Amino acid sequence: MLNDTTSPVNDCCFTLFSREIDESLIPDSLNNPFELVIPAICDIAAEEVQNFIVENESDWLHDFGATDGYSTCACTKGKGKMFGVLVVRNEAGELGYLFTFSGKLTGEHHHHKFVPSLFDISTDDFFMNRGMSELSDIGNTIKSLDDAQEIARLKELRRCKSVSLQL
Repeated sequence: MLNDTTSPVNDCCFTLFSREIDESLIPDSLNNPFELVIPAICDIAAEEVQNFIVENESDWLHDFGATDGYSTCACTKGKGKMFGVLVVRNEAGELGYLFTFSGKLTGEHHHHKFVPSLFDISTDDFFMNRGMSELSDIGNTIKSLDDAQEIARLKELRRCKSVSLQL
C-alpha cells in the first residue's frame, strides 16, 4: 500500500508524499488547469495516487483498467474513473496532497482516503444548489426594486453570500 501515514494534526484525507520532495519543484503560483503544462510535483502526486489505486483495485471491485486480469465485464477493458489531486501543505507545514474521485467507488460516494464530495446526492439538500438559489432569489428581488438604499443592501448581502459559498 502507498504511504498510508497521515499527519496526526490533519484528517485522514491528507497524504504525505512517500518520498522526499525537492522544494524547487513547488511552483510560485497555481497552474492553469486548462493548459498542458503540469508542474512536476503534481505529476509525482498523481503517480502516487495511481499506485494507491493499483494496489487497492481488487478491494474496491471496480475495474479501473489499470491492471491486467481483473474485469467486471468480459465486454470491456475497464470502466475508468476520474480522480483529482491537489498538492497542499498542512497546518504543520508538511507537504502532501489530497485526492478525490467522481461518482461512486464500491457503490459508495466516500472512501476513507479520499476527500468527500461537495454534494451528497442521496439527499436533496445540496449546499451549493441552495446557495445558488438564494443568490438568484436575491438577484430577482433586486431587479424588482426601485429603492436604491434597499438595492445596495441586497447587493451587499448577495456579495457576502457568494463569498461564503466559495469558502
